[in-house]
Amino acid sequence: MSAEPNVHGDRTADPALPPTDLKNEKGASLPVAPEMPGADDGSKSKREIGLPNVPTDLKSILYTADDTIVRLNKLLKTPGGLATFLSTTNYGLYILAHLHSTAPSRAEILTKLATALGRTPPKAPIAPVPQAAGLPASPLIPLALTLADLRTTLRLTGLIPLYVLLKSLVKSKEPDQITYFIKITQCLSYMTFQFLENVLHLTNKTVIASTWTNARFTRLGGTTKLMTWSCRAWLAGITCDFLRLFREAQLARQTGSYQKLNEEQKREADKKWWTEFFVATSWYPMAIHYSVEGGIGLNLGMVGACGFFANLGNFLKAWEGTK
Repeated sequence: MSAEPNVHGDRTADPALPPTDLKNEKGASLPVAPEMPGADDGSKSKREIGLPNVPTDLKSILYTADDTIVRLNKLLKTPGGLATFLSTTNYGLYILAHLHSTAPSRAEILTKLATALGRTPPKAPIAPVPQAAGLPASPLIPLALTLADLRTTLRLTGLIPLYVLLKSLVKSKEPDQITYFIKITQCLSYMTFQFLENVLHLTNKTVIASTWTNARFTRLGGTTKLMTWSCRAWLAGITCDFLRLFREAQLARQTGSYQKLNEEQKREADKKWWTEFFVATSWYPMAIHYSVEGGIGLNLGMVGACGFFANLGNFLKAWEGTK
């Protein structure tokens, strides 16, 4: 099971936070754009652009741009590729937005540069352009939040593959009862997260009346606390990922199955274990932050870094598959 509930692809999507992403992130297909006439599915060999009179350097740039667009088109046609692209881009924008909003002004740069060179800072440094009242700190924030909202909408069907996963787990014959219990608990945790997130998202979109949500979830604090409780369920799911990984490592050594592997197989097993551990570790601070009222002090850039590094491996793997 993955650290983050992603029901559309391999460990790529996540809760679209802020404002409001199972390990078994295999299953439900996301709605994708319909085929356009003449669209290239990326399965053909690299296209050549006939530009005989264009300088060589410019040709190279155009070929690279063309190849990138074709590969991106192929990536976005798969549910897992679309999910990892949106998620990685979303969290990357959080990082850029934070850096943009906290970047030093031109005056501060000049002052620090003058000080570093041993010169007297200018008495009247150029003042930064004042920001209009009511506008976000960075224009990238609205774009990032738009992607977050889109990803939350795409996860509305997430309970369907989770149900299928739970059904398969119940029917499975897991030899180790502890591992079996961890997997069942994780699946139920992610189902709880997905259900509460769906209710809150539909309430925010006025599909469900806020009076209904508040009446049904009074004990949880109504709509104002529903996000916190959904993230607590997500946190429980990630915690199960750590427990599963440590249990798998323990069993591998107790049964001797790890020792029986050759050096290459051991390297592959270690790489897989540490990759999953890294993904869970990347999500954990964010999950804790949104599970605690008032958070634990993570700013937008820290949240972006957690999600970006958790998704980066899957994005690079999916991108490599478009060649």
